[in-house]
Amino acid sequence: MRERQLQFISALEEVYSPEEIQNILDYEVSAEELNNIASMGRQLLTTIPTLPSICASMSSKWYEFIKFHTTVPVCVVTGHLGIQNQSLFTQKVPINSLPFDSENFDGWDGHCWIEFGGYIGDISIFRTIYADTFPHPNAKNWFLSRFGENQECIFAKVADLEVAGLSYIPVNVLSESETTRLVDMLHNNML
Repeated sequence: MRERQLQFISALEEVYSPEEIQNILDYEVSAEELNNIASMGRQLLTTIPTLPSICASMSSKWYEFIKFHTTVPVCVVTGHLGIQNQSLFTQKVPINSLPFDSENFDGWDGHCWIEFGGYIGDISIFRTIYADTFPHPNAKNWFLSRFGENQECIFAKVADLEVAGLSYIPVNVLSESETTRLVDMLHNNML
């Protein structure tokens, strides 16, 4: 857990001031805020087409909702995702080093989620895992056995996910302008 915390802080330092980082790390989310954020995620899932591999735009849109409707200090994180020491997504290059002109981001194989108050929100994982094109059938079975069918998103404490065998390893945090560009791309793809 300590190593992940250091990785998260390192990623935050790319975008945020020391005061903002401390606020992100120390923020205690209330039950009401958690319910509101979960509700926003469910609402988004009803409006965004079911497509795999749009984790960055979906996470950025959720981030935008949270920033607009709450005071919770939230950030959009990119990085690696694995289950029980099996890598599902490995970020080799930062997403912000790629052109923001296509949702496919050729050459990027990382994953994207939001973090706030010790929680991870992953709005796209089940759409990706359950897609016919997902290349890890054992992972699909692992998620089914842990979460069941018809799940919409992961919303849990970082420590609880690690205990369950799910590791979100932060590499980068997106800036406000990067999340805005990703949301714009999502809107353009939905037209």
